[in-house]
Amino acid sequence: MRVLLLIALMGSAARAQPLSVCQMLESARDHQEVVVRARAFAHVHGTILTDAFSNDPCPGWRQHFFTAPSAVPLYFDLFSGVQLTSVQQRLNREFYLRLRSLWGPHPKYSAVTLVGVVVRKSWPLIIRRFDGEYFGNAMGPQGECPAVFVLKQVLNESEGRPIKQ
Repeated sequence: MRVLLLIALMGSAARAQPLSVCQMLESARDHQEVVVRARAFAHVHGTILTDAFSNDPCPGWRQHFFTAPSAVPLYFDLFSGVQLTSVQQRLNREFYLRLRSLWGPHPKYSAVTLVGVVVRKSWPLIIRRFDGEYFGNAMGPQGECPAVFVLKQVLNESEGRPIKQ
């Protein structure tokens, strides 16, 4: 009996370990709830979760064909069947406003640990052009995002340094 309890506790602890954005993209299934530690920032096109501020794919991924950026859009509201309570929606809006307040002449990111749901398509096809831009049939306005992250809870946040542009 004790062994089963220990195995159950180890399994739940393993699921609670925060993933990087690239780890999430490599291992999380569609509509899987995960914990992610990343940098979040707002810009004119939306709010993004990333490990690093570059347009490059995750380490070890192809550079151009059949690849994807190492960043995902951060969604704050109901999306693709992910349900949020009214309290979660209110707290998500407050978090969004805090991120937006960091945007300005010298934008800053927020180092965050978040709980959320990964939403992705089954067979995305994403290509990176030689100018560094992505396009495809996945998520995002140009199908360039391998997944989106629907926020359920902010576990930790701290204001980061200015983003170098």
